[in-house]
Amino acid sequence: MSTILASLMPLEPAPSPAVDVPEALKASSLELWYQQKLHLRTLVPSGAEALIRMRHPAWGVVPPAYFIPDESDPHFHALSEFVIARAIEDWRYLLGQIGPVDLSINLPISFLADDAAVRELCYRIPDHAAFAGLLIEIDSAEVIDNLDLAIDVARRVRLHNIGISIDNVGAKWPSLLGLPNFPFVQLK
Repeated sequence: MSTILASLMPLEPAPSPAVDVPEALKASSLELWYQQKLHLRTLVPSGAEALIRMRHPAWGVVPPAYFIPDESDPHFHALSEFVIARAIEDWRYLLGQIGPVDLSINLPISFLADDAAVRELCYRIPDHAAFAGLLIEIDSAEVIDNLDLAIDVARRVRLHNIGISIDNVGAKWPSLLGLPNFPFVQLK
């Protein structure tokens, strides 16, 4: 067991940033790992959340903190597009292997502020009877700081079988209490 874990650990400490996004995309070293989600009351599997990771040839698996760029980085958008495309591709693969799986991905609100990106996201959604929808998780701080945008996006994408989940709510939940209509499908 320790040999298996050792193979996943970097051989040497990864520099910060380990690799920039264009290099990672070009080298096909980005992967989505899936964390199973369970229904809280029944403990029955209820889908999976995609988590981005990089498998670097020298450093092994590199945590996202070492390679996710700042929102102002021009390649930040490309990283979000990769996550969307890969998750949809993985859904199709999983459908053939084990049946339909509900997937969640994390996206920044800045990506969803781009109308063209939202249209492209909606266009990519599978038109398949087994597709139960895609859940997009957005950090609560981003939602609260951009509440009008988050509400607008949540209303527009729900017509395309996409739901918005507010992630990392914690103590920030009172900021969301006064909404007359709550277009979000989940609080985490």
